[in-house]
Amino acid sequence: MFLAGKLPSGTVSGVSLKIPYQDLGIQNATEYSAVVLLSDVDDFTAQYQVNLSAYNAWFGGGLYNDKIIEWHKGSGLYKVGAKASYPMFWNYFKVAPESSMDLQDSWVASCTEGIKGKVLCDQVIVMGDTQSKLSIKGDYVGDIETFITHYKRHLDSWKQSE
Repeated sequence: MFLAGKLPSGTVSGVSLKIPYQDLGIQNATEYSAVVLLSDVDDFTAQYQVNLSAYNAWFGGGLYNDKIIEWHKGSGLYKVGAKASYPMFWNYFKVAPESSMDLQDSWVASCTEGIKGKVLCDQVIVMGDTQSKLSIKGDYVGDIETFITHYKRHLDSWKQSE
């Protein structure tokens, strides 16, 4: 897969695309598309397989030094936010950060609430030297595993057709 190289400022360039939810295994959402940013994998994500926000939420670093942990009944997930930015920014986890489960296995997505209460959730997927930031509507965060499974199949098929 061809991805553009690093820009002079040290930032990573990449490719952005939209994939219909139906192509990612969500059949009842014909009007929605996931947004994906493909780029070269950065060192942090390569090592931890999560974004920095999720890492800090799990271990209590940065703004998450003072964090709020809530059970989100609608998704069946733990919602972890920094007091300074909650409820506008948070991370979803399968278990509470105090558990013995690995961060990579527990993290579901990093979410933001925008205009008119619309929630957008991001998941980082690493395959080889490629990093993908998959963005979906917050209403579908409970289906994240379905999105990831189907997205990885798409990536594999694209690599095979190079």
